[in-house]
Amino acid sequence: MPQDHRQELYETDAQRVLKDKYVSTFVRQTPLTADQIGSVRSILKTRRKYPATITPKRIAQRPSWAQLLNIPTAPVQDPTRSSIFASSNFNIFRSRVEERDLYDPSVRIQELLDTPSLQLPISDDSRAGIEQQIEEAKQKAAEEARLAAEAAKREAEEKARQEREERLARSGGLRMPNKTLVVPVSSQWHQRAISTLRAAPIESLAKSAEGVDLRRHDFAKVVSSTEWLNDEIVNASLMWLDRAINSAAGIKDVKKNTRKCFSLGSFFFKRLQDQGIHSTQRTLRRYGVEKKNFLDIDTILLPICEHSHWTLIVIRPSKRTLAHMDSINAGGNSAYTNRAMAWIKDVLEENFVQDEWKVTLHEAPLQNNGHDCGVHTITNAMCISLGLSPIDSYTAADMPTQRIRIACMLLNGGFTGDFDLRVY
Repeated sequence: MPQDHRQELYETDAQRVLKDKYVSTFVRQTPLTADQIGSVRSILKTRRKYPATITPKRIAQRPSWAQLLNIPTAPVQDPTRSSIFASSNFNIFRSRVEERDLYDPSVRIQELLDTPSLQLPISDDSRAGIEQQIEEAKQKAAEEARLAAEAAKREAEEKARQEREERLARSGGLRMPNKTLVVPVSSQWHQRAISTLRAAPIESLAKSAEGVDLRRHDFAKVVSSTEWLNDEIVNASLMWLDRAINSAAGIKDVKKNTRKCFSLGSFFFKRLQDQGIHSTQRTLRRYGVEKKNFLDIDTILLPICEHSHWTLIVIRPSKRTLAHMDSINAGGNSAYTNRAMAWIKDVLEENFVQDEWKVTLHEAPLQNNGHDCGVHTITNAMCISLGLSPIDSYTAADMPTQRIRIACMLLNGGFTGDFDLRVY
């Protein structure tokens, strides 16, 4: 048989040993339960009971030199890490994220800025160098400030000079006063001025420069704030002004020395209108004025009273100008200027050069009522004679005070003492 033939032919000793050692037939058994599985022992005779908790000796951790020498070391943290998805750890992570979102970077920046810097020691050489630099910086800043102040001062002075020149050009060389022109008088002078209203009617309270008596009714015209000035007050004031200007110029005898100021009475211009411009040379010679020295006079004042209104003709021969000053009409009256120019031509005769002369305007405050025209006339005459610009020297509101000053000046006997004009 073929099978028997193979067995006899191929069976070896090894095959026979396997047959004897192993079972070739077995009975099918049911699978073990979970409890039965735990009771089954390993087929390995050397198996340990808890292999995961025992480390072989050859790889076990050995004590370090620090431990053998008892050297302090940092505590070793448990390397075991739990999952970040655990409930407690996740809550911590979420809270940190929320804190990061709520954190303001500017707070930390401010903390860093507020942190005091380290006080590092500075060597003497370095300190000396720093102090020298600081001192040089201070000197440089002081020098720059000084130069800036000087430049600003020069600029201000130049601006003031230009404004002054422009003002002088507009006003014909008239300047601003050195101090306030119209100021209240002392209580004693004020009382003297008021007392003139209680004086006897015929009592001579003062005299003009020409010896004309001034009485109660004259002072009543100037002390009372609502009265028109009469001829005696205006003429006396301008005559005292004439004497003060010439005296300040050192002119004692107007017939020997050419006067600087020449004031004619209120009747002179009326004569020019009524009797004509001729035949005035004889009158002028009594005051030391002739055609040969007429052009050397600085100021000639001709007060005009017409229709109860005071105005002033101002002639400045040395500057060849003529103006009519009216405290109601700033432009003046051409009829008056034409009459005055014709009179000048008659006085100068061949010395008159038409092209040299011009009619000008002197800017002055206008009166704010109907009775201060005479006070404006006297004040304008004072300003022009002193070389002052009227518009820069007084205002219409000063007129009540100026009335008292004029009365006190007349009681004083001219522009001397408390009423000296040289201070302006």
